Amino acid sequence: MQRLARVVVPLVLLAACRQFNPESCENPSNAGIPPCGMPDAPPVDTSCKDDMGCSATPDLPVCKIADAVGTCVQCTPEKHAKCSGTMPICTDNRCAPCTRHGDCTDSNVCKPDGSCALESDVAYVDGTAGTDQMVCSKSMPCTKIASAVMTGRAIVKVSGTVTEPTSLDNRSAVILGDLGATLAPLADAVALDVRGTSRIEIFDLSISHPPGATAREGVTVQGTADLRMTRVSVVNNAADGIRISGGKLTCTRCTIAQNTLLGIDATGGTIAISQSTIQNNLDGGIAVSGMDTGFQIIGNVIFHNRKPDTMMNTTIIPGSGTGGINVPQVRGLATNRIDFNSFSRNDARPLFAPGVQCISSPTSLTARYNIIWDNGTSPAFRDQVNAAGCDHKLSDIGPLPASYGMMNVNTDPLFMDELAGDLHLMKPVNAMLFANPTASEIEGPAARDIEDELRTVRTEMGADHVAR
Repeated sequence: MQRLARVVVPLVLLAACRQFNPESCENPSNAGIPPCGMPDAPPVDTSCKDDMGCSATPDLPVCKIADAVGTCVQCTPEKHAKCSGTMPICTDNRCAPCTRHGDCTDSNVCKPDGSCALESDVAYVDGTAGTDQMVCSKSMPCTKIASAVMTGRAIVKVSGTVTEPTSLDNRSAVILGDLGATLAPLADAVALDVRGTSRIEIFDLSISHPPGATAREGVTVQGTADLRMTRVSVVNNAADGIRISGGKLTCTRCTIAQNTLLGIDATGGTIAISQSTIQNNLDGGIAVSGMDTGFQIIGNVIFHNRKPDTMMNTTIIPGSGTGGINVPQVRGLATNRIDFNSFSRNDARPLFAPGVQCISSPTSLTARYNIIWDNGTSPAFRDQVNAAGCDHKLSDIGPLPASYGMMNVNTDPLFMDELAGDLHLMKPVNAMLFANPTASEIEGPAARDIEDELRTVRTEMGADHVAR
């Protein structure tokens, strides 16, 4: 009998532990009291009949009725006014940011934060169909960017091809390019000159000179000006693409290509170049000079920047000392970085490294997580970096030197199409290319790769992070 008692007592205890919550519909005494229905009754109808029926769900304020059934949603095409702020567009009955100017029917201006601008806050420029005046309204756009900035409105919207050079001195503005918007001055002048204390942001604009133009830069930055460019193309200019002698230049997801001299010539100030493509600039990619010039060159594709040697009266005239990057004798600032870049097919004078030529003094710079591969006219016979310059760690450097320190590798990165400049990595990625940076090393401008994909601590060397 003792053995039986040991079995029965736990069963009794288990039965005693199962009790109804007095306020739950499981309690029979609550049957018929809302929200509880009668036993075996059909489910309670929770569908809405109109917007008043959605008052209990303030995040879903609109009643959408389909097939006689109402559902509470964020918005409908007929009631898109429920969407506002940085989520002004109704898509699939949900509020979302605007992604193109055409999403904003009133102003035709989608701001970078995803909100629609007020028409009264915008000065409109149309280089193709505008008129030369200072009103710069939506119905009467002007033809000069400088005129639009002088209106004092916070935003300048640019359409068409602007043929007047733009000089901005002690000005502030956000300049947004429409699809295909181009600044291509016909006059003998720098296309965009930003100076003084100006604070300028530019999105989605192409800056160039037309064929046959006099040797002028695409962009110059001087004084203490702060120029920030996102998805801007600086191409086909008859001198340097960008020259900065003071202030600060930030380029994010830009294309700097096919300029007659250097892609970027930084003789002073500070540059921050990330997620950008610097290619086919005839005198080299990026040159940084001036003892106190600061630089952060992170996550870029730097491809085929070179000036081929030419013959004149049987004398070889060598190209520039800049291949991919040339940093001659600058001060080793703690903020300076050359990380997560992919270099290929760049070239320089024989005495200069065609990939990265770098001398940082008095404190040495350590460049990390780069792929510096196959640079030089005869890459099999050219060192990719200068041995007595900056330090290189956790990078893929080759084909020569075959060994560049214990912290680097020497392996073909297997670019997707190196000859065409497609420096994405093939899948599966060579395991030797995994960088394994610290979390702090992939913050800020290193947080995203060349395709704007978020990096993780299991990322690769070079500009391309292969999502898994």
